[in-house]
Amino acid sequence: MVNLIKIIKTGKLSINQLLDICKETKDNDVLEMIVKVIDFNKLSQDQLIEVGNKVNGKWSCWQTIVEFFDLNKLSPNQLIELGNKTHNWRVWQAIVRTNKLSPDQLIEVGNKANDEDVWGSIYEIIFK
Repeated sequence: MVNLIKIIKTGKLSINQLLDICKETKDNDVLEMIVKVIDFNKLSQDQLIEVGNKVNGKWSCWQTIVEFFDLNKLSPNQLIELGNKTHNWRVWQAIVRTNKLSPDQLIEVGNKANDEDVWGSIYEIIFK
């Protein structure tokens, strides 16, 4: 895997090659390196989700990926759909912070995320 990391670091692999490696590997160091070198601006939302779900155990990777979702352009229902696809607390928290969800939707998100940071963001929205 060390050789694969060196190859990834060169930046000479295409996005499709990096995505293929991402699909096949279970090595967290390789996944983390892919997240560092990939140009997320060139990925579709589905590709971002694919990468994020693959590296789900690494919160810092999701933190990077979530920055590339254009959440403000999505409707409340699209936001919830995105959260359902990712199943990641960092994404749910970003969705809550868009301030686009109704109180009922916020509670739905809180229950799905089942995370104290997400509930903290919901609390801030509801009681600010």
